[in-house]
Amino acid sequence: KQWYQRRVRGLFVFNMVKLFVLLIATATLLTLVEAGGGRKAKRCAKQIKKFEACLEGGYQSTAGCVSGNGELSARKTRKCSKLERKMQACDFSCNRCNLIRTPNGIIEVGNDGSLILRWIGVNRPNAQGELSWESDAGIGRGYMEFPDDRRYEMTYYPEEETIYWDGERGTTDHMWQNSVCEAQSEVSPSEQAPEETIDESTEEQIQPTGQDPCTSISTPHGDIAIQSDGSLVLTWNNNRPNAQGELSWESDAGIGRGYMEFPDDRRYEMTYYPEEATIYWDGEKGTTNHTWQDAQCVNQPLEY
Repeated sequence: KQWYQRRVRGLFVFNMVKLFVLLIATATLLTLVEAGGGRKAKRCAKQIKKFEACLEGGYQSTAGCVSGNGELSARKTRKCSKLERKMQACDFSCNRCNLIRTPNGIIEVGNDGSLILRWIGVNRPNAQGELSWESDAGIGRGYMEFPDDRRYEMTYYPEEETIYWDGERGTTDHMWQNSVCEAQSEVSPSEQAPEETIDESTEEQIQPTGQDPCTSISTPHGDIAIQSDGSLVLTWNNNRPNAQGELSWESDAGIGRGYMEFPDDRRYEMTYYPEEATIYWDGEKGTTNHTWQDAQCVNQPLEY
């Protein structure tokens, strides 16, 4: 019996020793892994810094990263090319554009992927958002928050120079074409959106070039009454509730810009070209397929 008890105690001690050795080995392995991960992070940080210096010096990345205007020697170019191949292991994602120049405004792209849209020619407030690049697909995905409208998801194809809003290519007609990716980071003062000011003389400027301001717009969908203060009331030809909005005339361009609030839908920005008899919704001419054609400018109040 004593022999059996000693045998049991011996097996217990032996198993405890094995367990202790296993725990020590596991802890050592985890320490080595963490140390290896730390070394990799430090190594990647150094390599990323060197590669960013390559881009600033003018290296033309195969991934389409934004680069400076300098010229590198053949030797330096080879070094930068080797560094670029190492970037994939470091999960490096570079900016393809410092700004995106569109017909509607300039989108500034920060190093952290932040976006600021500064409008051109209109008094709309700046929009803000974020964009991240997908290196494999060569596109940017993100969103833009419009303070006077809502949030829109966006997908940007630099090679096509097109931004698709609230949908992928082929699934949405809401797009901004001619959106050019550029490497410069400053916007010229002439491209800045004008400060919103109150000018008492604007009442004398509401008349488009060569044409009296419209007192109403007759469309196939309904009639839009335009008040003297620029307010709009759309009365449908069907049973939809009346929509309301505002319109202001740009005398130089001979067009009207504003918006319309649809109670059973949402708010839409609008640009009206009287000479073309066309209203463009949520975009400029050439950037949106959402239009109302045969929208005739009427210079006398409509009878209801």
